Amino acid sequence: MHKQLTLIILLLMFCFIITPVYSQRSNDDYALTPQVILKAQKDETLYSEKKKNENIRASYNFHEIYAAQAIKNEAMSICEQVGNKATVQNCMEHANFIFTVTNLAAGNCDLLQEPFKNLCNGLSNGCNTIKSNRNMCEAFKNNDINGITRASNAPTWAFAPGAGIINPDNARHTLAIYYGSKNNSADVCEKYVSNNPVRRAACRILFSNGMSLADFNRIVDNLINQYKTSEGSKK
Repeated sequence: MHKQLTLIILLLMFCFIITPVYSQRSNDDYALTPQVILKAQKDETLYSEKKKNENIRASYNFHEIYAAQAIKNEAMSICEQVGNKATVQNCMEHANFIFTVTNLAAGNCDLLQEPFKNLCNGLSNGCNTIKSNRNMCEAFKNNDINGITRASNAPTWAFAPGAGIINPDNARHTLAIYYGSKNNSADVCEKYVSNNPVRRAACRILFSNGMSLADFNRIVDNLINQYKTSEGSKK
């Protein structure tokens, strides 16, 4: 009886020792299979491609087209798809800019804060009665890019909340959305930003009828591929 008990104990100890070893060998063998190696390589490629796409979206201001889509669909959650936290914030701010300019064009003055509300009221009567920021009103009315830049340096505009100094490139972009909205025309909008593929795309998103989610995703993918090709040719 004593010998049998000793034998049972020895067998149990052997099983306890050999099981982890066998399990480890099994895991090692599995890790070295071609299927696992290929999966790891595929995952690494997908991750690398995802990071590359995120970098392109951040580098080329893709937040502007996501903001256009958010305004078009009245869904600010679309901004959350653009990338990291900073890029999402840029998208939200740009969506607010589009909201302001399109309502300025539509004459929806009560929806706007100062100084845009005052500018909107001035534009509604041809800038005849506006006193503060009259030069800004005239620049919008006369489609004057440089006039907008000069007028934005006035203290009543430059230091107003939500306003600030406007450089010529952003003045052109502002007029693109303003006159694109007044004419409900992607073509009118695009004429102002013909050298900027992202802003041209934003014009199409804002002012084209029947823009589906598939169309939007196609625009994003095409732009990413365009910039990838451009960056590749520079190397």
